[in-house]
Amino acid sequence: MWQAAALPCVEGPIAVAGKSLTFDLVRVTTEAKFYYQQLELDETSLRRYAELMNCNYQQLESIVHRRLGCKAIEEEKLLNMVQQSPQYSEYCEEFEMRSPFMTLFPVLFRGDLMIFVGTCCALKVVLDDMQSVAMEVVKFAAERTVDTEESDSD
Repeated sequence: MWQAAALPCVEGPIAVAGKSLTFDLVRVTTEAKFYYQQLELDETSLRRYAELMNCNYQQLESIVHRRLGCKAIEEEKLLNMVQQSPQYSEYCEEFEMRSPFMTLFPVLFRGDLMIFVGTCCALKVVLDDMQSVAMEVVKFAAERTVDTEESDSD
């Protein structure tokens, strides 16, 4: 995660201002798409998982859509997800609390560092949200599998 957050500092970011932190929306979107596939929240993976667990694909898909608010990863949805997140607000408050000290060392705390911190925080928010969605999908599928096995044994 930190490597992806550091890339905008080298490549030149396309930054979006958050509350007090700035993050690279393009980098966050790219990484979010990777997380989305790795956590198997995409349509193909959900269909495969539904078949494996013998449960309804539409129900799994509705969990993902309800929690993430979208069928595919889009910049606008990610921007809203990050900026409306209580976790991101906490990061911003923490940053603001410490920012008076950063002005004492302007050479050390350039804009690149601020973008790195903001991008890292945004990535953490996105990954945490997607992980909780994936856990909800797994829990739902496991409960449906148990229900199906119990009804089959009756």
